[in-house]
Amino acid sequence: MNKEYDVVILGSGASGMMSAITAYENGSSVGLFEKQSLVGGTAGVSGGIIWAPMNSHMKAKGIEDDRNKAIDYFMSLSHGDINLNLLEAFIDNCAEALDFLENKTDAKFSILEGYPDYYLDRPGAIEGGGRALDNNLFDYSILGEWATKIRNNGSPLPMTLGEALDRLETDKVIQEALPGDMMKVFMEYKRDEWEEFLATPTQWDLDKYLDCLP
Repeated sequence: MNKEYDVVILGSGASGMMSAITAYENGSSVGLFEKQSLVGGTAGVSGGIIWAPMNSHMKAKGIEDDRNKAIDYFMSLSHGDINLNLLEAFIDNCAEALDFLENKTDAKFSILEGYPDYYLDRPGAIEGGGRALDNNLFDYSILGEWATKIRNNGSPLPMTLGEALDRLETDKVIQEALPGDMMKVFMEYKRDEWEEFLATPTQWDLDKYLDCLP
C-alpha cells in the first residue's frame, strides 16, 4: 500500500526515534522504517548512557558546568577530527533536546552520581559526575505488543547502569569485608544467581573467578 509522509526516517535507533518524535510533535506525518525485526539499533545494545553537558539535572543539583569547558574537553580528545560547528551545535542544544524528550515521552533520566568524565586529565573534565545521565526504570508493559520488539544486549538480568554499579559496589564491599575463605563460601552460596547473570558465551567462567580468590 502506497502512502505519503511529510518526513521519512530510515532506522529506529536513538537518532531515528528522536527525529521521528520531533517531527511528529511539530505537526508532520512521519514514516519510520526499520529493516531489522527489532527496533532500537545500536542504542538498544549500548549501555544507554547519555553524555550531556549543562543538562537540567546538573542545574537542579547545583553542579557547575559551562560551554567552554565542554568544548575544551571534547576538542582535547578529537585529534582535530571533530567539526567545531557540529560540536557547538550539540553542546548548545543537547540540554534542550533532553528536556523536550522528557516532557513529550515517558523517557526519564537521572544523573549517575559520582560517574566522572572518562578522561579526567583533559581540560574541561568534570570529576564528580553530572554530565553522564542514566535511564530511569521504564515499564515495558505499557508498550503492549511492541514490548517484545525492542532490541537489547541479551543480558538475562536487565538493569540500568546505575543498578549495575550499585550491585558491583555491594559485591566489592562484601569482598573487602569477608576473609578469603568466607568470600568463597558466599560466592558458592550465590552460585545459581551468578551463573544465571553470567550465562552468556562472552562472560567469564565463575569457577575461574572462584579459583582466583585468596
